[in-house]
Amino acid sequence: MQDLEIFDYIESNYVIHDAQRLLLLSLIAVASHSIEYFKKWLTMIDFDAIDSGSFRLMPLVFSAFQTMQAENPYHARMKGIYRYVSFKHALLFAKGRMIFQQLTQEGIEFILFKGAALTLKYYHNKAVRMMDDMDFLIHDKDVLRAEEILFIHGLAYRYTKERRLAFHEHSLDYIDANENGYDMHRYALPESMYPGVDEGIWARSIAVDWNGLSVQVMSAEDLMLTCCVNGVRHLAELRYDWVYDVITIIRREPSIAWQVIYEEANARKLIQPLFNALTIIHDISPHTVPTQQLYTFLANHSAYATDLLCTLVSEGRSHGLNQALIQPMQASRKQTFLMRTIRYLGAVNRSLFPGQRNLHDQQISDEHKPHHIRCFYDEQQQINLLYLRHQYLSGLSNLFEICSSADVSRLTRRYPTMGEGYVKIKPGCLMIKSDSTLNHYQAKLTILNNPRHVVCAPGQRIPLQLKLLNQGSWLWISSRHAEHPYGVSYHVFYQDGTLHTWDCPRYYFLQARKNYVTFLGRQPILCDLQIEAPFEVGHYVIQLDVVHEGINWYSKQGNAFPAITLHVEERE
Repeated sequence: MQDLEIFDYIESNYVIHDAQRLLLLSLIAVASHSIEYFKKWLTMIDFDAIDSGSFRLMPLVFSAFQTMQAENPYHARMKGIYRYVSFKHALLFAKGRMIFQQLTQEGIEFILFKGAALTLKYYHNKAVRMMDDMDFLIHDKDVLRAEEILFIHGLAYRYTKERRLAFHEHSLDYIDANENGYDMHRYALPESMYPGVDEGIWARSIAVDWNGLSVQVMSAEDLMLTCCVNGVRHLAELRYDWVYDVITIIRREPSIAWQVIYEEANARKLIQPLFNALTIIHDISPHTVPTQQLYTFLANHSAYATDLLCTLVSEGRSHGLNQALIQPMQASRKQTFLMRTIRYLGAVNRSLFPGQRNLHDQQISDEHKPHHIRCFYDEQQQINLLYLRHQYLSGLSNLFEICSSADVSRLTRRYPTMGEGYVKIKPGCLMIKSDSTLNHYQAKLTILNNPRHVVCAPGQRIPLQLKLLNQGSWLWISSRHAEHPYGVSYHVFYQDGTLHTWDCPRYYFLQARKNYVTFLGRQPILCDLQIEAPFEVGHYVIQLDVVHEGINWYSKQGNAFPAITLHVEERE
């Protein structure tokens, strides 16, 4: 397969923080290493502040390491979570079994997926795989009959009528008196909802015995695809517990029909999210999703591979590319590639670093991409090699901590001012900046789809398309050594100006990427942000903001950003 390789290795575009990585590794590594990972994780975390994905893994973590009570200061709390989930899921599955048994008796076909299917088919312990509800796929013709059965068992709609109408095409969500959820899906994935799209899922479903009740669950391949797509749907709110689900499926199946997954993703136009998910899994567990499998994926989807190559070139991440394949790719998608390459070469030919102002004035307005410098390390973890565009050399003092300015000056004279490539660095000459705080925070936000006045239902999500511009005299820099990503977010105020909610979801447009220094000058970045309306009826103001996470809100530094008036109402 050597002739099909596009790069020498593939790494995830998305950040898994060190604590998250250690937690996942503690669950998937061989026993001799898993305890070591777990102990290191314990030293790194504040249990009261762990992310939602890590929290959802706590029952599994307790089950795996319950014999380490003396070494685990959070043992009692993990045990409490485990026991609570065990009790909650006992109620959830007991009611679910009655519902699904009656559906079966009435001749209504259904397929379990997500947490319920994973629990019955792979985990075999209702306590270890945390879930909020039981999800099942049903034929559209059976929705009304199934709904009658749900009502008979005391279920009610989870949401108000308005929110229900907004989502009913994909699924209808129900709860019982204990707020256990049962979600009835008309389609498996909200990204692909049209007649016949799920026929393959129905045909591939398999029967599983549930204490004497035979139920259909998704095949391993379809469970993997839905896990992956659901897992990376909201990258700004990315959880990582689904990674363990996919690794579990792969490890417990004798074989995986990867071609089925690729064909299904292609038919649904979900190639990019699937590849995103597979690279995340590969980054955590290269043996589970090996590099060769990713090469095979790209060989099956040459158009996507070309787009990915263009993105790497436009961002300056060309290290490792198989240069012999660039020309064939140009021929296959000539117009797109040439347009992007011309913009890229135009940017390369402009000098970025004769001074700080020129660095910021450099713009690739059509690409809206951050810049990247790839760092390589020696055995002492000192930088000894960079891959970059040569015009960045004269600006290294703005991007790194410089131990020897003379060595950096010699680099500037030694290498050309155009093009890109590998640059040898004297170990100890450069270090990643540990403090990314700026002296001045200046930015401009523009709403491109312009919904300045919105009437919506309680809890409804409103998509925003934003353009963000760094207007300050300082670079925005992100690296793994200073984990303070830059993002756009919003605050919710009541109409009279009093605060409703300050901390709302972020979209991180500039976050730490493994082995890179990533930075932005005065170039626009396009951002997609989803506003979630409050669940209480009323009038609100949504105030947009930019955040340097853990360091500064731009609005508190004198920046004024657009606001949206929001009228939340119930409508019959």
